[in-house]
Amino acid sequence: MVKKLLLAVALVLGIPLIGLTIFFFWASSGRYPRDRYAEIVEFETSATAAEPNSDNEFTVVTYNIGYLSGLTNNEAVARSPEFFQANLDQAIAALRDLNPDLIALQEIDIQARRSFNINQVTALAEDLGLPVGAIAVNWDKNYLPFPYWPLSAHFGRLVSGQALLSRGRSPATSA
Repeated sequence: MVKKLLLAVALVLGIPLIGLTIFFFWASSGRYPRDRYAEIVEFETSATAAEPNSDNEFTVVTYNIGYLSGLTNNEAVARSPEFFQANLDQAIAALRDLNPDLIALQEIDIQARRSFNINQVTALAEDLGLPVGAIAVNWDKNYLPFPYWPLSAHFGRLVSGQALLSRGRSPATSA
């Protein structure tokens, strides 16, 4: 009788513990190719790039876009693809007006459930006509359980990081 009780307790506690351990290792691992964690990329731009600034001026913009979530960054609220598209359009309009030669972007999603799997680096590069970039991945998780509650608000699959976008002008073409 005692052996059966101990076996039952071991199963009740052991199976969930094993499941939780397996989930932890799966969720904290990534699938994005490690050789692409830091890469130089070229984009196919359909937008016509603005004229470069004068030879004596080089404009640099840094922008923490917070994965284009606006003021709902870490809040457990429902977001829609339209919400992210509106924020992307607003960011593009603001950056286009600045006509930067180089843009440094922080907290930008490359492939993430929380931003409906829109590659924000590519979208900005293509729409701003900036053909050269660099990407540095700092988050590659199968499952990110944040914000903690409710479960439906979890970020889930996430590849995110930092990026640089540039006109890619060489000294020979700037004259």
